[in-house]
Amino acid sequence: MKKGIFFIFALAQSLVASVPTLPMDSVVATEFAKKANEKPNTLYTMYATQFAEASLKFYEANDLPSAINNHSAAALLAHLGESASVLEPDLFAFFFSNQNFLNEFTSVLSPKDKLSEVFKILNDIWKASSEDFKAFPNLAVAIAIVFDCPPSARWPHSQVSESVLPRKFQLATDAFKMWISDRRRGKLMLKTETLSIEELKFMVASVATRSEREWAQRALAVNIASIAKLYPSIKYDYLRLNSKQFDWQGKTYTLEDIKNEGGICTDQSYYTSEVAKAKGVPAFIFS
Repeated sequence: MKKGIFFIFALAQSLVASVPTLPMDSVVATEFAKKANEKPNTLYTMYATQFAEASLKFYEANDLPSAINNHSAAALLAHLGESASVLEPDLFAFFFSNQNFLNEFTSVLSPKDKLSEVFKILNDIWKASSEDFKAFPNLAVAIAIVFDCPPSARWPHSQVSESVLPRKFQLATDAFKMWISDRRRGKLMLKTETLSIEELKFMVASVATRSEREWAQRALAVNIASIAKLYPSIKYDYLRLNSKQFDWQGKTYTLEDIKNEGGICTDQSYYTSEVAKAKGVPAFIFS
């Protein structure tokens, strides 16, 4: 028994000693990925502990950049371990060889996120096109964080029925491909690749269909300065308000429907936010 305990201790010590310093270059990150993925259920948690301890030491030494880097590494590994997830080796290496990306990713994760699904989506996007992932990493993460759970029946607002506005996201890999295509074809007003994950969350969170986005991109001439004018461009339906019909009465609820038929404040808000997103500008309804 004592020999067994000593062997486990020695193995742990050898693994701990192999933890590289941060930031890592791509070669070191790849080797670390291979080692960590040998026994992810054990090593993710072990390495998370080591990086957390290193982070505390750097913090005590007033080396805040190194403390943040190690804290981010510890957080990612802990999340992987807690959610019983495994990243594709090359994707794992990409995280650890791009320190700023790793720091931003771990800073935006919330206890409300379904981590196992977040990591699954990231793996799916990476496997579909690792080169596009590398070019638009924040977009990939934003989609993973938003698409980890289905939308609420009351989102983006509660004054339209599920039958009229199905609350359903695209397949994550299709959404990623679509946004990149729109960016490369010049359909988006902002540089998607330069936006933060937090900003992009409010661009990709959309239940408008692909055809609706294409209609908005094609039919509506708008720029950054004139986005606010989208709201009053929708004719206010005073008759509906006065009759207290607060829910949408039509059989369909497309952006073109709202443009043609008008609506009340909720519809104006929905229209404005969805057109902004279709144009590549993060937006959300605040009420």
